Amino acid sequence: MTKRIPFFVLFAIVLAGCNLVAPKKSLKVGTKIPLSLAQTLVSGEAKEGDSVRLVVAEDVQIEGKTVISAGSPAVGTVAWSRGEGVLSGLTNQPARLTIQLVSVTASDGSSVAIEAEDPQDGFAFTRGNTGRTEFIQNLEKVLGRDESKAALEALQKRVETGEKVDLDGPEMKSTLESLSKELSLEKLGDAATDGKVGELADMARSVKQGVALASGDVSLAGALQALSLVEAVGSRLDRMLRGRTIRAFPGTPVTARVAKETQVVAR
Repeated sequence: MTKRIPFFVLFAIVLAGCNLVAPKKSLKVGTKIPLSLAQTLVSGEAKEGDSVRLVVAEDVQIEGKTVISAGSPAVGTVAWSRGEGVLSGLTNQPARLTIQLVSVTASDGSSVAIEAEDPQDGFAFTRGNTGRTEFIQNLEKVLGRDESKAALEALQKRVETGEKVDLDGPEMKSTLESLSKELSLEKLGDAATDGKVGELADMARSVKQGVALASGDVSLAGALQALSLVEAVGSRLDRMLRGRTIRAFPGTPVTARVAKETQVVAR
């Protein structure tokens, strides 16, 4: 004889199943998303239509639930790129560098449409929001010392190639701590003190490649500092930092907002 399952038991099973489904949250149009540039952009060198890599700088939450995680990749495109030549001042054609924001990856893997605060003109990089005159001057001094230059080239090699160069040995640690203080790179200095610059460099490489980041013992801010430093070192060694072009380094803040209401699964 077949036994019947009581109705209240069936109801409890169904209810339990419903509770296992993660709740969806609505990302409203205009919701702010703090981003950081994840590559170097140079006016006149970047081409209009080129893809631009960015990364989410902080968790975006709704009612205490994370809907877009820090470290998630975002994408934009170059909308306007013009270098500044010798006659630019006379012809009123200064350097310009503007991007349009396209999308960001939510915590559930879905794509969320985003835009700049001024959707029509896009996000403009200027000498005001990318200026690093003091940093560059200090970098010149750091690169003038053999041990500091060797340490920075080792960091650059690990970020650029993925080769497991030792960045956490006693001498390297001391050099990186010193130059981080001189360049006001606090997070990189913390990683050097903790013996985790190698881990930080690997995260910086992931950011550069546009890979979504897993949570770890080192900070995204530190990874962006390392990547920015590597890009600056490469540019300096190639004698590209001088001039009146606009140069936006990794870590440059970019403000985005949700362009189209989207339902996402909260985490």
